[in-house]
Amino acid sequence: MRKTAAILAVLALGGCGLFSKSEDRPVQQVTTKNSPESPEITVGELDQLSRNYSDRLVARVSTACDQIKADAADAAARSKAHQLKLTVALDAYDIVTSPGGSGKIPGAAQHVLDLAILTELNAVRWIEEKAARDAFGDRGAERIGEALSKSREDIWAITGRVMKPQLIDQLKTFILHWRQQNPKVEWVSRVRLDVVAQHQEGAAFTNAVGQGFNPLRPALQAVDETRITVQQALFYFKRMPILLDWTTEATVANALDVPKVSTLVQGLTETLGSVRHLTGTFEHLMEPSSQEPAINSTIGGVKETLSQATVLMREVRGLQEALQPVLDRMKAAKDPNAKTMDVERVTENVEDVARETTTLIRETKNLAESPSAVKNVDEMLGHGARSISRAGTNLIDHATWRALLVVGVIAAIVIAYKVVAALLRRRRPKPATP
Repeated sequence: MRKTAAILAVLALGGCGLFSKSEDRPVQQVTTKNSPESPEITVGELDQLSRNYSDRLVARVSTACDQIKADAADAAARSKAHQLKLTVALDAYDIVTSPGGSGKIPGAAQHVLDLAILTELNAVRWIEEKAARDAFGDRGAERIGEALSKSREDIWAITGRVMKPQLIDQLKTFILHWRQQNPKVEWVSRVRLDVVAQHQEGAAFTNAVGQGFNPLRPALQAVDETRITVQQALFYFKRMPILLDWTTEATVANALDVPKVSTLVQGLTETLGSVRHLTGTFEHLMEPSSQEPAINSTIGGVKETLSQATVLMREVRGLQEALQPVLDRMKAAKDPNAKTMDVERVTENVEDVARETTTLIRETKNLAESPSAVKNVDEMLGHGARSISRAGTNLIDHATWRALLVVGVIAAIVIAYKVVAALLRRRRPKPATP
C-alpha cells in the first residue's frame, strides 16, 4: 500500500525547537530544522521510519527465536523463545498502530521513543543481564544478542533525528533507572514513555522533546487523524495473520501464560474501534464550509485509503468463511440431545480442530498481502465523500467483528482443550503408594 503519512505536529520553538514553522505547508511536508548532526526530515517520513523499523525489529527477533526453537532440545527453551518472539511482535505493532502523542509530543515522535524503550529494555534484559545465555545457551544468546544489538543501533539512530544527544542520554538514564527499580520484571515489552519518564524530571523531559511542536488547526488535525487511523488499521490487518499464527501456536501448545489471545483482541479493538468516531468527524468536515485548499490533498488520501480497505475487508471475510466448518463443529458439540461425551474422543477432536485452525491461519497468512488489497478501486471513488466516509465506518466495524470472531474461535478451542485436559487428569487413577 502506498503510505500517505501525516503526523500531528508542526512549528518549532525558537532556538531549540526541532520542527520548522510552516502553517501554510501540507502537514506531511513539515520538516525538522536542518543541522550538521541531523539531516532534514518531515514528520511523515518519521512516521514511515517507525513503521519500517517495527517490521525490522520483528523480523530480526523472530528469526533468532525460530533458530533457537529449531536447535533447542529443551521444551522450556523453545517455549521461552516463542514467547519472546510473540511479545516483541505484539508490542512493536501496538506502538506504531496506537494514536500516541499528546499536547506536547506528536504521535510520530512518541512512536519512535516507545520503540527505543522497547528495544533498549529488551537488550538490557537479554544481553546485559545475560538472560538469553541462561535461557538459550551460548549459541542462542549469540543469536538474540545480534538481533537486539542491530536493532538497538538502528532505533537510536532514528531517535537522533528528533532529539538532541543530551536528551537521548537522559532517556537512556530513565530506562536504566526503571530497570534498576524493577529488576524482577521478566517481560519488559509493555513499558512505555509514561512509565519510565515520571514525576518532575519526566515532565521536564517531555516538555524538552515536545517544545518544538505546535498543534494544527482543528480542521486539518481532525482530517489527518482520520487518515492516519485508517492507515494504522490497514497496517495492523496486514500483519494480523502472522500474529494470529504465532498466538495460535503458543496457546494451542499451551506453552505460554502471557500474552494470550485476549491481548490480541484488546489491541485490535483499540486500534480499529476509534475509526467510527473519526470517520464521522471526517464526514462533518466534508461540508462545503470546510473545503479549504489545505485540506483537499488530505481528503484525497483518505478516499484512496478507504477504497483500498474495501477489498482488504472482503479478504478478511474470506478468512472467516474458511473457518466456518470449525464454527459449525463447535455449535454441534453444544447439541443438548447429544450423547454423553467421551472425554478422550473429545480431546482428540479438540486437538484436531486446533491443528486445522492453525493450518488455516498459516495458509491465509498472505491474504492481506495480495495485490488486490493495495489497488485503488476506482468505482468506490465515484460515490462521493459522504458515502465513502460511511462505507469506511462500516468496513472497519465489520472487519473488526470478523477478525474478533477468528480470534474468538481460537480462544474457545484453547479453553475447551484445557477443560478436557483437566477432566482427563482427574479421571486418571492415582499411582499406588508403595
